[in-house]
Amino acid sequence: MAGLKLHHLMSLLLILFAFSSAEELLPLGKHSENGQQMEYISYIPSTTEFYNDFVKPELPLLMKNVLTDINFPMLNIWTDEYLGEKYGNLKVRVEQSKKENRSLKPKHDNLKTFLDAYATNDIYMVQSVLNEMKDEVTVPLLLNCGGFQKVLQDSVLWLSSGNTRSVLHFDDMDNINCVLDGQKVVLLFNKAQKQLIEANGFMQEGSFSKVDVDAVNLKRFPKLQQVNWSTAVLDKGDCLYIPHGWYHQFRSSNARNLGINYWFSHLWWLNKSNCDSIEIKSGSLTLEQLAVQSNNEQVRSKLLSKWANKETVSNKEFFSEISKFDEESRIQFLNIIDSNHDGRLSWNELYSFDIGDYVLQTLSGTSFKQLQTCEGQYQSHSYEANHEKYLRYMQDDM
Repeated sequence: MAGLKLHHLMSLLLILFAFSSAEELLPLGKHSENGQQMEYISYIPSTTEFYNDFVKPELPLLMKNVLTDINFPMLNIWTDEYLGEKYGNLKVRVEQSKKENRSLKPKHDNLKTFLDAYATNDIYMVQSVLNEMKDEVTVPLLLNCGGFQKVLQDSVLWLSSGNTRSVLHFDDMDNINCVLDGQKVVLLFNKAQKQLIEANGFMQEGSFSKVDVDAVNLKRFPKLQQVNWSTAVLDKGDCLYIPHGWYHQFRSSNARNLGINYWFSHLWWLNKSNCDSIEIKSGSLTLEQLAVQSNNEQVRSKLLSKWANKETVSNKEFFSEISKFDEESRIQFLNIIDSNHDGRLSWNELYSFDIGDYVLQTLSGTSFKQLQTCEGQYQSHSYEANHEKYLRYMQDDM
C-alpha cells in the first residue's frame, strides 16, 4: 500500500512539474512584460522626412493605411484567381514549413500548382518579384529619389494561408515591408540589445536565434527575459520600415496573407537635389521603371559606414581604408573619384564611383586605370557574385 501511495505521489509531482514547465514556455512577445505597442503615422512621409527622422538615426517606422489612396494595383487586384491566370506558369520558391526552419531546403514549383495547394498544406511562397510582374509592382514613393533608387537591392513577395512564424533574426539591409492582404504582427528589438539577444543560441552564420518563437525556454535563453521590444501590427495597406541590424520576428494571422518587402542598402547620405521635382510631378514608379541595382551596393554601404557622421572624407582617410591595394592603385583610384581634386571626398563623389569596378579590382588585384565614374544611371555589371566574397575578403579591415 505504501508503494502504491508513493507511486501516486511521484505521478502527481511529475504532472505538476510538467505543468509548471509548460507555463514557462510562452511565445516570443508573451514571454515577459517588457513589450509595448509601436506608435505609428497615417501618411507616407516625404523622402527627406523619411531619411532625416528614421533612416539616418536608424529608427523603425510604422505607416498605417497608407496604400489605399495611392496607385498600388497589387493591393486589390492580386487575388489568387488573378495571379493564377496571369502568372500561373511561372516558377516560384516554396518554403516547406510555415514555421521558419532554415535547415529545410525550399522547393520550386509553378505558381498555379502552389496556389492550388497552399491553403491546406504547411507551405508558403517567398519569391523575388519576377520580371514578368515588375510592371505591376509599385515602389513606395519615398524610395524614388534621394539616392534610394540607386541602392534598391530586391523586392520579395510573401504568400501564405496564414499562421507563418519567422525566426528571431536581423538583416544587413534596410527593409520596407507592406501587407497587401491579411495581418502581420512584428516584434522589433533595438540593435543596442545585441549582447542580450545573442547571449545564448545565436547563429552568426545567418544572423538568427535558435530560440523557439512558439515556446521560449527562459532556462536556455535567460537573457531574453531582460530585452525590451515594440509590437507593430500591420493590416492590409500598412507598411513598416525596419532598419538594418534591428532584430525582428514576424507572425501572420490565420488567413490568406500576401505581403511584399523592399530591400535596400543603408544610405549614409541623402541627395536631395532631385527629390522635390520627382515628388511633386510624378507618382510612384514601378520596378520596371526603377530597376533593382547591383548587390555590390551592399559593399559600398559597408565601406562608407565608417564615415556616417562626417560631412566629407579626406583622401588620406580613404587612402588608409583601401590599404589592401598597392600604393599606385590607391593613388589612381583617388584621382578618379576625387573629381574636383580638392583632397577631400564629398558624399556625392563617394556615391558616384562605380562600385562594381571597385569590387572587381579588389579581388583581381589589378590597377584602377580603367575605372570610370558614372553619374545618374548606374552601369550594369556581372560582378554581383563577387560581393559576398569581397565582404569576407575585407572583413579584417571593415
